[in-house]
Amino acid sequence: MPGSIGELRTESIHILNQSQIPDSEIDTDYMLEKVTGIPHHTMKAHLEQEMTKEQEDLFQSMLLRRKNREPLQQIFGEWDFMGLPFKVTRDVLCPRPDTESLVEQCLNRMDHKGMRFLDMCTGSGCILISLIIYGRKKLGAKPGELYGLGVDVSEKALSVARENAAINHLDLSVVDRESGETASYYEFARGDLFRLKGQNLSEMEPFDFIVSNPPYIRSGEVGILMPEVSKYEPKKALDGGKDGLDFYRRIVADAPLYLKNGGFLAFEIGHDQGPDVKALMEHKGYKNVQVYKDLSYNDRVVIGENYV
Repeated sequence: MPGSIGELRTESIHILNQSQIPDSEIDTDYMLEKVTGIPHHTMKAHLEQEMTKEQEDLFQSMLLRRKNREPLQQIFGEWDFMGLPFKVTRDVLCPRPDTESLVEQCLNRMDHKGMRFLDMCTGSGCILISLIIYGRKKLGAKPGELYGLGVDVSEKALSVARENAAINHLDLSVVDRESGETASYYEFARGDLFRLKGQNLSEMEPFDFIVSNPPYIRSGEVGILMPEVSKYEPKKALDGGKDGLDFYRRIVADAPLYLKNGGFLAFEIGHDQGPDVKALMEHKGYKNVQVYKDLSYNDRVVIGENYV
């Protein structure tokens, strides 16, 4: 016979604790929410409720995967970011709350319709899609009045990003009623940073800003990360070279070629990389370079302005 929510909850927390999984109670409540529809933060008020056999079977399959250190984002196949739903697979990094700090800082600087931005190393597309949706709301912009280009080296990641745009109801383009012209307001393209496949970035109109959450884990540390990351997330999206700064160097050096005068470059960084990335940007001539903290008070974002 299927058990109650309380019985399965107690069993799950015990099993996850034995597997040395942090936040075993929170993870258990998220899995219970997924199978019962009961909000995770109210789960303790429903401990006497009986589970159906189908619910218990689904929960047990999720528990086994979580016991093996698979991240919840991949178990569920989706995750919220900035209050929006995103598909998650093993081909992209799992969206993280830390990255929301980067999006918020960029939104704070979006100040006029017609802005163009480049999302380098776009992955799941969560940064670009969030900036399009919330940027349009902030600016009162119509489709076509805000443009974002997302670039990634992985075609599989780009496929996920395109699906996420559809999940969030972003049409690829819009037809202007007066002129009859078709205006794109986002695109995803394959490329090795600024070298795009089949396109020439230098022929495009310069961008108001470039945003990037690049690979920034030191090569020697990738294999010792928590198993949820080292076993299940794409190494290409993690490995930032010997000192973790390879991608910052390349982007910092080339970004001015594609930025408007006065445009800005915004990075997510590792918690201990603020001084190094700030120094890289200042050495290359960026102005007003600032380091910002995330909600856990760790250094998380570096932004500098490009002035010729």
